[in-house]
Amino acid sequence: MLIEGLRMAIMELSDIKQFLLHFVPGLVAAIGVAAPIFIAMIKAKKDENVARIQRHSAMDEKLKKITDTVAANSAALQQEQNYGKQTYHKLNEIAAETLQTVRAVESIDAEQKLITRDIARLTMFHDGLPLEDQLDGGKRYTDSGGNGAGHVRYEMLKDKYAKHLLERNKQH
Repeated sequence: MLIEGLRMAIMELSDIKQFLLHFVPGLVAAIGVAAPIFIAMIKAKKDENVARIQRHSAMDEKLKKITDTVAANSAALQQEQNYGKQTYHKLNEIAAETLQTVRAVESIDAEQKLITRDIARLTMFHDGLPLEDQLDGGKRYTDSGGNGAGHVRYEMLKDKYAKHLLERNKQH
């Protein structure tokens, strides 16, 4: 009974391993393809928000000057002054919200870079993948700032690949 249970558990582990061997490379490839698209979308939104902040800052300065002029020129323009102040404060609120958005986008961008580096590291250390794919993962990992054991692994993979090419060239 115990031996049969162990045998079934080992078979389930084998099924899980087969699933992971087929699923993980596809998932890594899909994430590798999708990550640059998401990064580009995030960067475009970030650039748009930065441009909006710059426009709002210029508008803030103009509205401040208008508000000061209205107050100095006439009491009859008091209503316009109040409108200018409201607009000025509203623009300040918009600028503050935009700044928060930019910071959130920057945070997402930084997190996305970490995720991309982690995917590259996983690809590099996955012995079930072709050597070329592992090398590509190692290059992306070191290019994204990864170091330590990952850097050592990448150097080992480059040496292994060079030996592989030499052996293949000797055979032909």
